[in-house]
Amino acid sequence: MMVGMTQEEKPTTLGEMAEMLRVLIDSLGPETPVEFAVCDGTGLLIHDNVDIGPYQRFSGESGEAAGAFVMLRAHHHPGTSPGRRLTSPTADLDEELRGLIEGDA
Repeated sequence: MMVGMTQEEKPTTLGEMAEMLRVLIDSLGPETPVEFAVCDGTGLLIHDNVDIGPYQRFSGESGEAAGAFVMLRAHHHPGTSPGRRLTSPTADLDEELRGLIEGDA
């Protein structure tokens, strides 16, 4: 279930994320497990060890703070599973079609 989508040019704000979470809590309940999924265009890598916290970026040149952010973190450490991988049923077809269009097949 997708609750919200944002434009690629505009980062999701903490307020927007809070609203998405409120909608999910209202529909699923506050005890619902959380999984973090990263989409690579062909499938999802899903992590169930997730946390959230503050993050500060610094400028490489000056070393000064360049901005504060909220970071959603999926944890994968050496010796542990990187998470479940869900691949789109059409991923192989998409790759074959891309090869035909680009002349690689």
